[in-house]
Amino acid sequence: MKRLACLTTLTPLLLGAAFGSTIVDSVNQSEPVCSGSGCNFVVDDVGWFYTAPFSYTLTSVDFKFGSTDGRSVTEEVFTSPTPAALGGTLLGSATFVPVADSFAGGSLSPISIIGGDIYLIGILNVNGLDGPFTLANGAQNLLGASGTGGTFTSGPNYFPASGNVIMELIGTSAVPEPSSLSLLAVGLALAFFARKRCSRAVTGR
Repeated sequence: MKRLACLTTLTPLLLGAAFGSTIVDSVNQSEPVCSGSGCNFVVDDVGWFYTAPFSYTLTSVDFKFGSTDGRSVTEEVFTSPTPAALGGTLLGSATFVPVADSFAGGSLSPISIIGGDIYLIGILNVNGLDGPFTLANGAQNLLGASGTGGTFTSGPNYFPASGNVIMELIGTSAVPEPSSLSLLAVGLALAFFARKRCSRAVTGR
């Protein structure tokens, strides 16, 4: 029983370290967020049309805002090419409180993202907040959408500034990355030695 308890405790931790949720994709991740004059939204709801470069499971979209006032906002993920008001399907939503100059997001029920497909990733209740976009030269610009009252009614549109969204897509890759495979190998090696140690503890040798 001691041996079983030892392995039961160690193995999930080791495998979890290798295959836990991580940043699988990002847009303008390292760029400075826009804050101050001219950086606040003047519409209630904004969104961006995102093309997935590969397939993965999405569990959160984290955004870097330029300001916060303690309000909650809601992130939503739709099928594309059209917003929900025009026929798109809501795949998931989650609520979170933005953090100024730091990434934050909600916890989505797992969404299967298909490589090559386009999705609308939106945020509701952002009127008056700065960001999450950058004014950096050369930033990646995504076509955008806008709306009010929780409904996207306009898009796709080109926005020279707010189209430079800053976001991280959190989840698990369909195929483990080399770094994850390396972690798994280390985990299995540790599990082997842990098993031997457990065996010695049980037998007293």
